Amino acid sequence: MKEIGERIEQIPPRYRRGVIVHLHTVAEAIKRAREAQKITQEELAELVEVDVSTVKSIEQKKRIPSMGLFFYLCEVLKIPVKIG
Repeated sequence: MKEIGERIEQIPPRYRRGVIVHLHTVAEAIKRAREAQKITQEELAELVEVDVSTVKSIEQKKRIPSMGLFFYLCEVLKIPVKIG
């Protein structure tokens, strides 16, 4: 996973602000769902087969999960995803 700054720089300037807002929303939703289900960061990392530092970085808004990891996290944490 790339650092958030590197990934944001690849997004056209006119879309960056919206993307950043949504990323913060995603990070907060993941953390809230994990805590509500009383799952530790370590347990979540094990469930989605990533290093605990990845989960921590996502929740701290330091890293952007790949699309695959994002959907996997949402599936594991039962976070509904609405497209459109």
